[in-house]
Amino acid sequence: MFKKTPAGKIKLMRKLYDEFLSVAEISRRAGVSHPTAWRYTEVIERGFESYQKYREHLAKKKGFESYQKYREHLAKKKGFESCSEYNKHLAKKKGFKSCAEYNEHWAKKRQKRPENKALSGLIKRRLKELGKSQSWLSWQVDVSKQSASIYTQGKSIPNEERLEKLFSVLGVPYRTLEDLLEN
Repeated sequence: MFKKTPAGKIKLMRKLYDEFLSVAEISRRAGVSHPTAWRYTEVIERGFESYQKYREHLAKKKGFESYQKYREHLAKKKGFESCSEYNKHLAKKKGFKSCAEYNEHWAKKRQKRPENKALSGLIKRRLKELGKSQSWLSWQVDVSKQSASIYTQGKSIPNEERLEKLFSVLGVPYRTLEDLLEN
């Protein structure tokens, strides 16, 4: 149950890191928490292109075949049968009836973020202008219909690679979400 850091903020943190700024200053300027800024500076310093690849590396270094296997191990170590069971426990601990309810809660919060609203508006506007549907979009971007719907509603933002493909399919020059917000 991780909160995804938008690709534009990751690029900004990398740029700020290259300016030799402190983690605290990177956090402030990028508008992310201090732990998030610290995590991404660690990734950069260790030469990884993404936090996911760094996590995979750490899991393999600990003897696990993947990060997911490592998470399963940790869940079992805490007395749960699986990550899924552990996630249900965490959701209930936070006052939600289920993981689905917890996930929906966060999706609604994400929809209110300016970058999610901007991307959602862009997708809806371009689909209407092109006379195309979300089904068409899912096929073109090579994602499930559910993912295309989630992006269109602003509940989630695709990763950098998929975002670039999405912009291309919609016939829009590729920009970071921060660029999109400025226009």
